[in-house]
Amino acid sequence: MIGLERNADKVGLACYAPLLSNVDYTNWSPDLIWFNQHQVYGSVNYDVQKLFMNWQGQRNIAHTETNMPAATLLPAASTTGAVRWQGDGADVAYSNMAYTDLLTETTQHLADGTVKEQDRAEVLAKTSGYFRLTFDFVKTGGRPDKGVHLDFGVEDDQHKFSWVLGGWQNQDALISQDDEGGNSCLTQSIWYVEQNLPYHCELTVDGDHITGKINGHVFNDIRIPSGEIPPLYINTTSIAGHVIVKLVNVQADAQTVQVTGLPDGEALVLTQHADPTAQNSFAHPDTVTKAETPLGVVNHTASITVPAYGIVFVVSRGEK
Repeated sequence: MIGLERNADKVGLACYAPLLSNVDYTNWSPDLIWFNQHQVYGSVNYDVQKLFMNWQGQRNIAHTETNMPAATLLPAASTTGAVRWQGDGADVAYSNMAYTDLLTETTQHLADGTVKEQDRAEVLAKTSGYFRLTFDFVKTGGRPDKGVHLDFGVEDDQHKFSWVLGGWQNQDALISQDDEGGNSCLTQSIWYVEQNLPYHCELTVDGDHITGKINGHVFNDIRIPSGEIPPLYINTTSIAGHVIVKLVNVQADAQTVQVTGLPDGEALVLTQHADPTAQNSFAHPDTVTKAETPLGVVNHTASITVPAYGIVFVVSRGEK
């Protein structure tokens, strides 16, 4: 949400989907609002969305960040795990698979096979992380809106990469990454799988550089990002005479900062925080801790503590 606001000149709108879920007919999770025949509750994400909606601001204000703690560096994920086919509702036959290790320049030919529904077929137990995999495949049946996944760098279901051929209603080819249960699309191109039409594919993994070709054309080309977690995600906006300083902490330790440039007088501090595993329910519909407290601003400066896994909005009473 901070990133959306800071790049508002490039983001046309933001929405949350799926929005509603009947607990007796759950399609997937997470959803924003859960209900049954006589009760309703919002997820912990609902609280975050509501806070950003109510205090969105009308324009961004330039700000600087100085003397902040160093960001936590996250190394790029390894691609040395297993390679497997993962069914996605379509019937797929694959053949002529060849694995070339780019470090040893040796080639291994792999067995032909088929996948359907949610079948899995492991073809390699482990790779060097530097390889080229070529193969042919054809969709022979199954759902028209589905394709197939070629997983690689697989440590387990929570840590892997996927080359998705015919993803999201059979409309694209993409490289995705699963890490600690979260899925990220790294690169995506419009493409679909036609039934009974053979395709020749080439996946090249050169350390952190991944390239996917279909029938000789590059559809996916990406370097695996090595991320970092800043001590705080920060944005500053204004609306109707208010300055709103937004501080988000996704780390396990509280962060205290000095905010300068605020109008003197009283400000309002809005705080939300919860354990990362917190979930609302009908029995416990509000696990997020919320507080609204006054804050005295003297010499345009205030000390703000953002709790672990917390959000703090500082709302001034006048524009500075």
